Amino acid sequence: MPARVLKRRIEDIFRDAQTYLHTRAEASVHTKKFESAKAPLKKWLKENGIEDADGNLVYEFPRDISSIDEKVYAGVMLRKSVGQSFMVEDEVREFIKRHKKAKVRDAYGRVFKYVEVLDQDELYVLQQEGAITEEELRSLLKDPAPQYALWPIEATEELEGDDA
Repeated sequence: MPARVLKRRIEDIFRDAQTYLHTRAEASVHTKKFESAKAPLKKWLKENGIEDADGNLVYEFPRDISSIDEKVYAGVMLRKSVGQSFMVEDEVREFIKRHKKAKVRDAYGRVFKYVEVLDQDELYVLQQEGAITEEELRSLLKDPAPQYALWPIEATEELEGDDA
């Protein structure tokens, strides 16, 4: 590979790394400001917001405002979201036990399934007992593929002169 092409790629990565570090620091500051701005609004809306037809808690401004994103806003809301319905296992267990019609055709066994679960500790016990060899046990172990996260490396010395 020609030295000129390699030098260009190193300059590109150096510039890209500087952009990443600057944007990372800037995003951290903005995220903190954003979370700080949301906290009092959420608290106030929970206590004083007016519930709309969808269950959202709303505050409508006395007059519309224009924002930096060139949009006009009429208010803010805590949008309601409801999770998926669920059943409490203990309640279902009690229901099945006491409900006369549910006792038909082994309802309990149909509602509560028995599932096989790997007990890795027992594999090690089998190896200790001599039922399987250490090599056989190790052949079952798999290493996950590594994952990488981009992270800055802080310099140990401060810059001096023109670079400071």
